[in-house]
Amino acid sequence: MGSRSLSSEFQECERKCQWLEQSRAPSTVHLPSDRWWGLITLHLNLLHEHEQFFVMCQHPSVSLDVKNVPEKYEMSDRSLKYMLCFIETVSSILKRLILSNSELGDSLFEQLGDVARYGMFAEKLNREYWNVISRCWYQKAADRNPDSGRIQHHLGDLSQPDPLQTLFFLTKALISAQPFPGSRVTVGRFFNDWPNLALQENSMATYFIAAHYVLLRGDSTGRFMTFINGFLSLLPSYMEHHGHQGQHTVYVMSCNFASVFGYHNPAFMAVGSSQSQSGHTPQTNELGPANQKQACVSNCSINQPAYPTKQALQGVHLTFRTLSVLLQYSNGHNSVPAIHISLAFLWGLTCHHPFMESLEARVPWRAITRFLNSLITPNDDFPKIEDASFPAADDGAALQLPEDFLIRGQTWSQLYYPKGFFNGSGDSISIEVDSEVKIRRYRCLWLGVQLAMTVIATTKHPEAEIKAN
Repeated sequence: MGSRSLSSEFQECERKCQWLEQSRAPSTVHLPSDRWWGLITLHLNLLHEHEQFFVMCQHPSVSLDVKNVPEKYEMSDRSLKYMLCFIETVSSILKRLILSNSELGDSLFEQLGDVARYGMFAEKLNREYWNVISRCWYQKAADRNPDSGRIQHHLGDLSQPDPLQTLFFLTKALISAQPFPGSRVTVGRFFNDWPNLALQENSMATYFIAAHYVLLRGDSTGRFMTFINGFLSLLPSYMEHHGHQGQHTVYVMSCNFASVFGYHNPAFMAVGSSQSQSGHTPQTNELGPANQKQACVSNCSINQPAYPTKQALQGVHLTFRTLSVLLQYSNGHNSVPAIHISLAFLWGLTCHHPFMESLEARVPWRAITRFLNSLITPNDDFPKIEDASFPAADDGAALQLPEDFLIRGQTWSQLYYPKGFFNGSGDSISIEVDSEVKIRRYRCLWLGVQLAMTVIATTKHPEAEIKAN
């Protein structure tokens, strides 16, 4: 069968690849096109030689000694070594390209994340190492491209140890300003393990994920309500005993917002994207958020979608029942970040009158009013709270909160932040706890004023009025 000849061809091809890699200067970044094609062709030949070698060694006619050759000479491990060497080489080249031109980071950070993911699949015993590297590069890519749903999808794929975080990233990918519809398929695969698990494992996350599973699939209302009740009954205890500084409650509300938009239902996504279509986004408009909002109201179509679907109504039900529980336990620090983004979400929807009218009766206005009134202190700077401009520091600097980076890039949040709000920031910030609490409190009060100005005049809920005295 020519096994000796096959082995010699395999070794000769391997030696050529080794010689070529060793002779190439490590600092080389730009190779001529013919050199690149020669390098690629040679490595492709080596891959084909590997394939033929393993296939021939397992042929029914060969002896047991020949079948044991791959294991005897640790061929799989040798292949792994060269694969990892190739991954490191590609990573080094991409990093040098970024150093030579920082603007290339817009695209190459994502490619570096891809390359590190290959390392995860190649080196299964060291997956966590490659996972950390891959997430680091994808996070840098997300910071450069905050509107990209595709990058959020990548982060979701790498968050499997934390299912709540996984669902957050996958659903965020669906409602990003540049949505990634393929994430819906991944969400479906992710859900496969959850329908019955929630009944076996008594945890907040499992009930919550199972509720979204039923909602996305349009399953029975009875099962949906069972999962919601289980989730809401465990949410207070979860907030009390899990020191996530409100991050996981933000995950929860963000997933719920995705359900309000029908998990990238085109009709409802139009509500969130119409602000961009009108040209009044923080990236293109010098106006402050409140003035941008008024411009958006003037430009929105009067023929906006209402809520005809059962799925959408169930998403609204889940969203505002969750908000009611968060408001009930707002004295704990883990609930307020999620309340903050919920107020921003409501304010973002108020310029879409038919859309808002279909859900505003379900909003817990009385509980929101009590919460906002509880935040007021005699020393508050009321002119700043009541001003149309987004609340900033005394020196005019942007004051970012951890949850700002989690909702950044979502289609509904485009009008919330003023132009340049994230300039010079990374994917996270370090902020003193006392300062964070004060900034968040002012943001909530400011949003309360904006809601009062835009909602009271058009709804039948006078109890939503903020009593500043």
